Amino acid sequence: MSASLLYHAFGAAHYHYVKSEYCGGEIRLHLAKNPEKQRCIVCRSRRIIRQGKRMYPIRSVPIGSKSVWVCLHLHQLECKECGGRRQESRGIADPRKSYTRQLARLVLDLTKVMTLHDVSCFLK
Repeated sequence: MSASLLYHAFGAAHYHYVKSEYCGGEIRLHLAKNPEKQRCIVCRSRRIIRQGKRMYPIRSVPIGSKSVWVCLHLHQLECKECGGRRQESRGIADPRKSYTRQLARLVLDLTKVMTLHDVSCFLK
């Protein structure tokens, strides 16, 4: 999958495609941060050590009638400069949200012409 499609369709800048899964009527896109774009969250230094990795499933805009989940594989980063130890930022979703910014925008746009019940039925 091209980086251009990831950016324009899902807002996933600085990610690369890992794999796709199709199960139970859902599409799961697995993405990981490009190593050359990883920086310390605290001081923005590039002198970091990647440690454990964790997967975060985030709901995204549907493709046709299929629900789409973007599964982000993110590292714990330790900075050699400032000693900070943080999870790398997600970028496509706000902190502690289980959905992308694009999905939030779609819901807001749909509520202009549909009821909340219709939107929830449409997006499942």
